[in-house]
Amino acid sequence: MASITEILMNPVLIVVVVFIFTLILYSLRSYFSALISSLFYDYVIDAGFSFADELLGIGIAGVDVGDWIAAGILFLKYRKKVGNVWALIFAAEASNFLLSFIPGIGEGIEFFFNLFPLVTLVILYKQYQATGIYNGIKEYDDYLKQENGNVEKKMKAQVDNIHELYEKQDYQELKNLGDSVKESLHAQTKLIIEDKLINIEKQIAMLPREQQAQFQQAVDQIKQDMDTNWREAVQYADELLNQVSSLAYQAQSQATGQRAA
Repeated sequence: MASITEILMNPVLIVVVVFIFTLILYSLRSYFSALISSLFYDYVIDAGFSFADELLGIGIAGVDVGDWIAAGILFLKYRKKVGNVWALIFAAEASNFLLSFIPGIGEGIEFFFNLFPLVTLVILYKQYQATGIYNGIKEYDDYLKQENGNVEKKMKAQVDNIHELYEKQDYQELKNLGDSVKESLHAQTKLIIEDKLINIEKQIAMLPREQQAQFQQAVDQIKQDMDTNWREAVQYADELLNQVSSLAYQAQSQATGQRAA
């Protein structure tokens, strides 16, 4: 029976583990820049200036100068990225919420806030939100490129702006503009789906009466799905169009044959 060491050193297992680890890293690639930057401001700027206070023994009336410098840097760095409210909270946390001068517990409070990665946690959450907005817009844009290049070109400036904001990690502006851009892209997508449904309904009219009601019900369902699940609506519309087109062609061919006879 193989030992645990032999199992762990198995080349096949190592390759599988490396492959899985690589996939995980690739899936989280959009978070690397945000993570590294936020950790820098948490532990180099915030904790670093606080440590400099302790090392150099500088302070005014019990308030560490380094903490206030770090607070100002954090506010200026993040006020446009996450908004004034979160930037003020970052600044307040860097200054230990003015609690570090309390006798007896002040040093413990300062130590806790220096270790607590508030900026990193908030920024990773903001990155998660931004990725959802960006990916949603990109899906619309990719679909419009495939279906109607002219429409996609009209929206290109707005989509490029969203991409730039995402790359710059400008979370606040991305959130402010994302909904309107997404709404515009959704409206263009709906027009494409509606054109397909019009085509389907024209061909449904060529089918026997007993089939018309069945397919019309499917069309009505797609109309409902356009606002709640556009991806499913697109897929269902394409499948239905192919199916109805085939049946309509068969019905038309039979009718032509009967007239010829």
